[in-house]
Formats: sequence, structure tokens, C-alpha cells
Amino acid sequence: MKRSLFLNLIFLLSCEDFISFYPVGGQPCVLDTDGKIYIESEAEVITCHLGIVEYEKKNSKYIRKCIGSSLLSFEICDSIDNDCDGLIDEDINFYPSNVKNTCKDTELGVCKLSHQKCLEGQMVCIPSDGNYGSEICDGMDNDCDGLMDNDDPSLILSGEEWEYWGPEETLNIGECRAGHRLCLNNEEVLFGMVLPIQEICGNLDDDDCDNVTDEIEEPRAKILTFFYLWIILVQWEWSDKLSNEQYVNGRLNKDGKTVGFPLFLFGTTNRRS
Repeated sequence: MKRSLFLNLIFLLSCEDFISFYPVGGQPCVLDTDGKIYIESEAEVITCHLGIVEYEKKNSKYIRKCIGSSLLSFEICDSIDNDCDGLIDEDINFYPSNVKNTCKDTELGVCKLSHQKCLEGQMVCIPSDGNYGSEICDGMDNDCDGLMDNDDPSLILSGEEWEYWGPEETLNIGECRAGHRLCLNNEEVLFGMVLPIQEICGNLDDDDCDNVTDEIEEPRAKILTFFYLWIILVQWEWSDKLSNEQYVNGRLNKDGKTVGFPLFLFGTTNRRS
């Protein structure tokens, strides 16, 4: 009696009811464009990525899913061969002028002008070789950190920060000083360097940086010494001849005629009564 009832129950159940109670997965499948799931042999669509049938229980029912299936499509950056040509993520590049390039919105400095390339399933900004690199003095944010030129502690100058081109023994002697290399108006300048020059008489500066102020070179000193001695001798000679004569506007005058030497140039009139 019990056996006959069990057999009758089996005949009453349809095939679909039996599957709904005892679902079996693992078959190759295809997810079609209409959203339906087909076993591989039933599918009439082109695919290069088959899925596997799996069942998910929901509200006491089993829902069939095709896990991993994808249909023929345009290649996108996802590490999958979407167009079934045997290549993965090929030729996916967006250049700065491309409206799909998001580097100008996400990057800083010169990296805003990067081109985008698909790497390992993700679009990555690749800076151009022209201006990208270590920070230099050119009015651009070369290392894309949001800081430019002097504002960036990593700024690299073409030479030493402090530089002196004169003889080493003259550095910091007299007026001689090293120059400070700076980035100014997008270019490097060496500011404040003073090199030794020929000594200038009378300015009270050690122009030639030898630790002596206003010294005169030997040939020049001999000429000046001779000139000053000549002035003293001439002044002494004329001072004995000038008696009872008057000076007009600093020049010796007698009867309206100039007869004297312009001694006022040398700081004396030697006027006698």
C-alpha cells in the first residue's frame, strides 16, 4: 500500500518540479542578450566566455544563474577579452584631447596633460616625458605634487645653491662674496656674487679683496708721488716771489695780468701784505 502511494506521487510530479526540489548545477551555460540562461548546446549567440550553471535558493525556490558568462562586445578595460580576438584590453588609450580622459580632473601639475592607458584592468594616467620628472625651475609643477619651483622643497637647481667664481683665497675678503642661486621668474639666477676688481681709490672699499683698503699699485704710486713732490716744489718757489700782490678769484693778478701760479688748486693762497 505504501509503495503504491509513493509511485503515484512520483508520476504526479513533473520534470521541472523534480528539478526545483533537486537542482543540479555545473553545466556550461551562456547568458543571452535577453537575460535568459541557456545551456551551451541550447545557445544561439556567439560567446567566448562560457559560464557555469549555479542555483541560488530564494524563498524555498532555486533560481538558476550563469556565473562567468560574457557575450561578444567592444573591448573595455577589465582584464577580459571582450571582443574574443585572443587579446586582452588591447588599444585602450585616451589622450589629453579625448573627452573620456579624466586625468585633467584627477591629477596635479603637468600630470593633468597625461594620457590614459589600460594597465591590469584599470585606466591609469601616464605623464608625458617632456615636462614630467624632478622639480626644476621652469614655472611648472614637474613632479605633480601641487607645489611649483621655490615652493617645492624638492626643487633641483642646475648648480650649487651658493657659488663663487673668483680665487678661493678672496672669498669673504673685502667686498668679495659668494652668489646665491635662486629660481626667479621661471629661471635660475645667481644673485649677489661679488668678484675682485681693480682697486678704486677713495671709496674706502677693498675692491680687489686682498685685505688692504685703497692701496695703489707700484707704478701708479711712483707717478703720483713724483706729481705731488713737483707740486710742493713749485708752490715753495712761487711763495718766495709773491710779495705785495693780490689774488683775484683765486688767481694771482698784477695790473690786470695773470702773473702767478694757480696755487689755490693745492689748498693755499699764501697771501702777503
